[in-house]
Amino acid sequence: MADAQVERSKLINRQKTELKELEKKGKKLKGAMKDANVAAIEEMEKKHVEELAEFDSSAGIQSKKGPKPAAEPEPAAAATGNFKERNWNGFSKKELEEYCTERGLSKKGGKEDLIMRLTIFHQEQKARQERDGIDPEAAAEEAEEEEEEEEEEEEESSGDPDMPEVDTEEAEKQLKREKAVRPAFKLLVGKHPDGFPVDKLPELLEELKVKGFTPQMCGYGSLHALAKAQPPGVWRYDRAAKTVYPPQK
Repeated sequence: MADAQVERSKLINRQKTELKELEKKGKKLKGAMKDANVAAIEEMEKKHVEELAEFDSSAGIQSKKGPKPAAEPEPAAAATGNFKERNWNGFSKKELEEYCTERGLSKKGGKEDLIMRLTIFHQEQKARQERDGIDPEAAAEEAEEEEEEEEEEEEESSGDPDMPEVDTEEAEKQLKREKAVRPAFKLLVGKHPDGFPVDKLPELLEELKVKGFTPQMCGYGSLHALAKAQPPGVWRYDRAAKTVYPPQK
């Protein structure tokens, strides 16, 4: 049974890699090609569910019924940054959930619920910008430029020879290191309520006796990539200013 669980973990990791690669390709597609990519992602998700069920059946693994997981807490407040609006119908449910999380919105419900939530968010963002004397069109262009810069950084990071692909064991170690250092992240933003540049993170961690920290230890190519990946409960990250702030209350 122990061997079966190991093989099951390998299968799940392979499925995650396949899905991630397909989603990455879809980010640069538009129109009919984008729609085809979304359909392919949904088909792959169904295939993965069936594949895992078939493995469990052949290995004699039965799913254990336990208590229902705790309901996902509603975000305290939506994020107030400058976010780009999109044609939400062209994205998979998983992608829509990521966009909701990025904006501080709940990711509960089906695809239509997520689209409605994102649409309302951007209507409110536009109204807020007009109220504050900000040109919504200029703000949208700025958001698009920021996103292009982030994509370039991600491509550079993914092509970094110093960040080779790692096996499952090393990936698990990287995740454990990241979880171990998060309490220090939270302590830092508590000590710096006005925020601090992400480039100063290793220096500030040294003050907390966390020596020799690098983002590569946790599987990231840069501090910017590390900061973006942290959950909302750890900190808020201003991507344009590359500044870390305490999480919203």
